[in-house]
Amino acid sequence: MNNIAEHTPAAAPAGKKKFKGYSLNELRYRMMVNDLKIQFAKSSLAAEMASEKRREESNMLGLWMSLDTWLTYGQVALFSYRTAKKILSIFHGFKKKR
Repeated sequence: MNNIAEHTPAAAPAGKKKFKGYSLNELRYRMMVNDLKIQFAKSSLAAEMASEKRREESNMLGLWMSLDTWLTYGQVALFSYRTAKKILSIFHGFKKKR
């Protein structure tokens, strides 16, 4: 159990050369592919974040529009009440004069 096998690299199969590194063109190609992967990941993340932001904005916008609608209805109701009160006070004034 205490015997630890020493690591010896496997011999290259017959007909294959031993790896000596990448050429400049291969390195440039790999860098280009990695840059494209990074740009794609960034753009997909940005699109996902934008959709989340739009969803949050639409929820807040919907809430605000609902509140704004209710405030508008309230203003119309208050204006109608005041107008009706004025009209009734005018008619009550005519009744008192007779």
